Amino acid sequence: MIVDAEFLGLAALVAFGAVVIAVWIIETRGRQLLRLRRTYADMVARVDNVLKAQQQLLADTSHELRTPLTTVRGNLDLLERELPPAERSQVLTETREEVDRMARLVRDLLLLAESGSGELQLEHVPLRLDLLSREVVNRLPGGAQFRFGNAARNTVTGPGIISWDASVHKNFRITEATKLEFRAEAFNLPNHPIFGPPDMSVGGPNYGKITSTAIDSRQLQLALKLIF
Repeated sequence: MIVDAEFLGLAALVAFGAVVIAVWIIETRGRQLLRLRRTYADMVARVDNVLKAQQQLLADTSHELRTPLTTVRGNLDLLERELPPAERSQVLTETREEVDRMARLVRDLLLLAESGSGELQLEHVPLRLDLLSREVVNRLPGGAQFRFGNAARNTVTGPGIISWDASVHKNFRITEATKLEFRAEAFNLPNHPIFGPPDMSVGGPNYGKITSTAIDSRQLQLALKLIF
């Protein structure tokens, strides 16, 4: 039986082409499966982040609502008693402020829900962080007595640290293979007081005062070590 060489060459070329096409299909499917797996993983991660954000939002909302409700309930209990006119007026003012706070919180939640559903288009505008920070400080208890200054960062420095440590040691040969080592060490040898930084708790009784030291006073230690 005689087989033409050209026929064999053509068959080999066809077989090689089939193998190349099969490898290309496998690689393409593999890349598609890998892309699909990554897309699915990203989708699961996004859904998980959304669920966590919703849980955090619910927790924050419940906390924000619990505080004014507790205040209103306590004020209502006070109103049941016979209070002087000045205290009664103060209780009514605090109750009105807490009710306004709850109404503002509910209004913000409704605005957030409308923007999330697409019913309301929000306009993004630049936010002045200095004005926002000033408003937050003014709302804090006693915040009106503070104001923003113009001091730069790290302008307040504490005292410097000056510390001298010293040590001496002496080896005493007892035998050829045995010796006794004596060591004496001193930390902060001049016993110089190293004061710590001033208290930076704004509004505290010790604000701006130095009430501690950075390192301990002079410390001495002696040691004997037998080496054999």
